[in-house]
Amino acid sequence: MSIKLLWPFDTPILPVTGNFGRLGPYDYFINYKGQKIPLPHTGTDYPPKLKIKTFAPEAGKVIEVYSPVTTAKDYKTGYGRFCRIKLNNGYRIGFAHMDSLIIKSGQVVTKGQLIGYTGQTGTVTGPVCHIEFADPAGRLIDLTKVVQWSKGVNNVDLELERLAALFTVLLGKKPNKYDIESWRKSKLSAGAYATKHYLIKWVKKSQYDKEIATLNAGIVTLQGQIEKLQKTIEDQNAVNDTLITQIEEYKKDAVDKKKTETDLKLKLTEPVVINEKPTRFNILQTDNSFIKLVKSVANFMGGYDWKNPFSKGGDK
Repeated sequence: MSIKLLWPFDTPILPVTGNFGRLGPYDYFINYKGQKIPLPHTGTDYPPKLKIKTFAPEAGKVIEVYSPVTTAKDYKTGYGRFCRIKLNNGYRIGFAHMDSLIIKSGQVVTKGQLIGYTGQTGTVTGPVCHIEFADPAGRLIDLTKVVQWSKGVNNVDLELERLAALFTVLLGKKPNKYDIESWRKSKLSAGAYATKHYLIKWVKKSQYDKEIATLNAGIVTLQGQIEKLQKTIEDQNAVNDTLITQIEEYKKDAVDKKKTETDLKLKLTEPVVINEKPTRFNILQTDNSFIKLVKSVANFMGGYDWKNPFSKGGDK
C-alpha cells in the first residue's frame, strides 16, 4: 500500500540520513537508574537546512505540540521542539528538532499549510528533521515503505492544488477542469503572491457571476409577477367597464320608468271633456260609446228627453 503525501519541506525531495529502526549513538533512553538503554530509531531523518519552511503533508488536526524554551535540557526526550498531526486518512505524523512552530494543539490544518521551520533543537549534532509516522492504531512504522512523497511546494501543480482547495473552501464547490486549465495557461508561479492574486481574481469572478445569475433570476421572477398583476388589473378593468355599462343602463331604465309613472299620474288627474263641457256622471267621463248607446235608446223610445231623463216621455 502506498500513501501519497506532500513533501513537507520547501526544498527538493531530500535523501534519508537516518533510517527507521536503526541503533545509533543517540538511539537510546535513560531509565530510572540513569542507565542508557538502546532504543531503535523511531522515525526517519531528513537533512534540510536551518529555518526551512515546513508544511502539513496532508489535511488533519494537530494533536500534540511541544515548544519549550531554547535550552536543550528542557526538551522532551531529546526531540526538541516537536509537533504531531493526525491526518484525515487516520495516520499520524510528527516533526522533531524544529526551530519554531506556528501551530497549536487542537488546530485544524490544511494540506500545504505552513506549520513551522526546521532547526536543530533537542539532542542533535546539526540541522535535521526527525519524522515519525504511525498507522491509525498508533503503531510507529517505517514511512519509507508506505509513503510516496509528491513534488515539493515550489511547483505549479502543487500551487494549483492549493489554489483549488482554497477555491472550494470559499465558494463551496470544486473548480472545474476549465478553471484549472486556465490557471495553468496563465503561467501561475509558485508562492503566496501568485496564490493570493489568482485566487482573488477567480473567486471574485465566480462570486460576481453567481450574484449576477441570482439577480437575473430575481428579475425574471419579478417580471413574471408584474405580468400577472398587469393581466389581473386588465381583467378587473374589463369587469369594471361591464359593471359601469350595466349601471348606466339601469339608471337610464329607471329614468324612463320614472317618466312613464309621472305621465300616468298626470293622465289620471285630467277630467274627460265631452262637447267641451264636463258631464254629470263619472261613467260618462270614461266611455263615449255609452253615451251614444243611451242616445240611441232614447231615440228608439221616441222623443226621450235626454236633457231631463227622469221626465215622462211622449211624442211631441
